[in-house]
Order: sequence, then structure tokens, then C-alpha cells
Amino acid sequence: MKKFLIILIIMVICAFAYYNKIRSEEIIRTKVFTQVKKADDGYGITYYHMVGQKNLIPVQKKANILYIQGSSYGSILKILKNNFRFFPKIGFEVYAVEKRGFDSFDTNPVEAYRYSNKETRVHDTLQIINNINASTHEKLPFVVIAESEGCDVAAEVCLKVPEITHLILLGGGCGLSQAEEFKVLLSKKGTYLNMKKAEDFDKKFNEIKNSTDELALWAGHPYKRWKSYLFDVAAKRFLKLKIPVLSIHGAEDDSVPVESARELVKTFEKNDRKNLTYFELANASHSFKDVQSEKSLITEVVLKIFEWLKTNKLLTEDDMWMIYKVPVEFKES
Repeated sequence: MKKFLIILIIMVICAFAYYNKIRSEEIIRTKVFTQVKKADDGYGITYYHMVGQKNLIPVQKKANILYIQGSSYGSILKILKNNFRFFPKIGFEVYAVEKRGFDSFDTNPVEAYRYSNKETRVHDTLQIINNINASTHEKLPFVVIAESEGCDVAAEVCLKVPEITHLILLGGGCGLSQAEEFKVLLSKKGTYLNMKKAEDFDKKFNEIKNSTDELALWAGHPYKRWKSYLFDVAAKRFLKLKIPVLSIHGAEDDSVPVESARELVKTFEKNDRKNLTYFELANASHSFKDVQSEKSLITEVVLKIFEWLKTNKLLTEDDMWMIYKVPVEFKES
């Protein structure tokens, strides 16, 4: 009887501890702060800062994350709330910079087109990173997570900011120029962006290069934007980085062909670089949806990121317990 009571007491204590652990996790909430920083040219750059709070007290900070979005014309805030809300609960404070012409309430297409080039995005991102570093008093890991077009921006940014310690590329390719990527997609599809032959693309590319009308549109973007992205290969800059890099790419990506991501891997291997980890998601599209079922695979992508962060000692076993035991679901943006 005495032995039974001891076992019962131990079971009650364990159950109570488990309940308290779950309870403490449930009351951790995320809060997003909107801030505006005046750029060198006087433009007000909008950016967001997402933190975790437990009973209104900030969660102990482990690292900063900066998310750099792709080429979509829309506010970054929806993506932040959908896919990054869990990061602050385990101590990662998340920042994201709006592209010019956008905020959480409105879109100004004319302004968006006028500032639609890589140089402006790099400039604005660097301005906000300076703000983040100025407000961070202890030395903490700094992770950049970039998506699609944002990976090209990240290639420039990471070379200029020594405080960045880790880089994650989502659907960025980066092993080929965008002009080369379009021709790969053409060869796979038979027609792409209304082009039927590689020569058709060459003609359009020459037109873009030589045009003085930077706001002329092609494929949803102004020539100004195409000039700054089409002909550049980000891989040559990534090779200069000594920080750990994770690349995740959908095998069925029809916007940035998987061949570009594979070429990035080959480039690292040819140069005997060991700091790139590559994960290819079968049946996944550019937006990380299953091309057959159309089911979102975003949760799988984010969990892969968490595993990589743990491998790089940015997450603990307790963090992973929380991630896998408490339901974590992410939405398609």
C-alpha cells in the first residue's frame, strides 16, 4: 500500500508539472509593433517588430530574425502573422521591412513601381538592420530568412553586415541568373511568359536593357525592377559568406526552377565550401504547396527550419519539445 501511494504521488507530481508546462506555453502571446524609420532620401520606411510576451513580460530573447519577402506586391504583415508568429514564443524576435509603396492598410502602385529595384530594397534593409543593432545591447545570433526575390537582396545585405550569423533561403534558386531561370522554365513547359523560344526572351531582355522607360511593364513588373535582377547570379556573393546557409526549394517550383537551387549546391561543392545545407521538398510548388493535392507544406518547411536552427545550436531540446508537443500550424500566405 505504501509503495502504491508513493507511485501515485509521483504520478500526480509529474502530471501537475506537465500541466503547468503546457499552461505556461499557452499564455505566451505574440505582439507586433509597427515602426517607421526615415531613410537617407527622406522616405519613411515601415517595418514590423514581432515579440513574444508571457503575462505582458517579454520572453527571454535568443536571437533576432529578419525576414525579407519576395517579389509579390502586397504588405509583408500578413506573411509575418501567418508564418512567423511561433518564433517569438521561443525567444526569436522577428523583424520585417515593407517594400516602398506598401503598408498594412494600403498599396500605392505608382510608388511601388518607382522604387521597385534591388538597390532600394538593399538600402532600406540595411537602414533597418542598423536600427536593430543599435537597440540590441547584447551580442545575439542574427538570422536572415529570405524568400524568392528576397534571396537576391539577402546576398547583398549579408556581405555588408558582419553581425548576421545565419542565412535561410526559401525558393530563391540563386545558382542561375533569372534570365537563365526563365529559359530553363521555357524548356520544361514549352512556353513561358508568352515566350515560345529562347530567342524571344533574348529579344525582350535586350529591349529591357536598352530602354529608357524604366516604368514600362513586363510580366507584372517595371523594367527598372527587371534590370536590377535579371542578369545577376547571387551565388558568387554567397560563396564569400562563411556563415551557415540553409536552402529549401520545391522540386516542382514553376517560378524559380529547382535547377537553379541545385546549381547553387554544385557551385558550393566545386569551391569546396561546406557551409550550405540543401533540402528539396518533393512535389512542392514555389509557394510550398503540394502540386497534386494543393495542400500547404508551409508547416513542413518551418519545422525543417527549426531542426536546422537546433543543429546550429540556436534551439534547445526544451524548445523542440515545445515545438512538437504544442500544435504548430502555419498558413499559406
